Amino acid sequence: MGAFDLKGTTGGGRGWNYSYPNRDDYTDNITGTVVEISNPLHRNFSTKEVEYFDPGKTAPKRDWCMTLLKQDGAEVDWMLYGGKSGAAAKACLKALDPQDNRDNVSIEELLGKMVTVSTIAPPAGFSYGQSNPRPWQVIILGEGNQQAVRGVRDLAETDNNGHPVSAQPAVQAPAPAPSPQLAYMQQQAAQALGFQSPADAVYDHDIPF
Repeated sequence: MGAFDLKGTTGGGRGWNYSYPNRDDYTDNITGTVVEISNPLHRNFSTKEVEYFDPGKTAPKRDWCMTLLKQDGAEVDWMLYGGKSGAAAKACLKALDPQDNRDNVSIEELLGKMVTVSTIAPPAGFSYGQSNPRPWQVIILGEGNQQAVRGVRDLAETDNNGHPVSAQPAVQAPAPAPSPQLAYMQQQAAQALGFQSPADAVYDHDIPF
């Protein structure tokens, strides 16, 4: 099971404006091809600081982000707050498994699909929150622009600044000392070529010692 599983044994200038109707980019639905899915760090809405599961700040919380390529060529990032347990992810699960009869479902299955994602604005004087999650609906329309699909970006493999976490360099074991027989043969070969010791000679891998 992977980091983006919706069901199973394990668990920005392009942001979608669905909250501010007075802005020009407001819309309550998006239709486009799912070209990328990632898992950025979860930040507190007020402080914008990264939140962690533990006091030692070794296990950061993460959200999910789905990037949709619209038919006009623009890309929009849809943040699925809460990851697997959030209302947005549950809408994706319902679209992928409407009869709830599959054992394993991953949000990665939406990659390359043409989808419509929609929500509704809260009534006047009402706001969405943790106890009143925003409603979402995901409809799979068919195959989308396959050439534009970039795939999954697991940002858990990067540091807090988004830089890749490089693997530790492998420690090379010291070369084994040559056997007495090999050392003697190398000495004889070096002297035959006019060198005082094997260290003065340069050997290629194809010399049949």
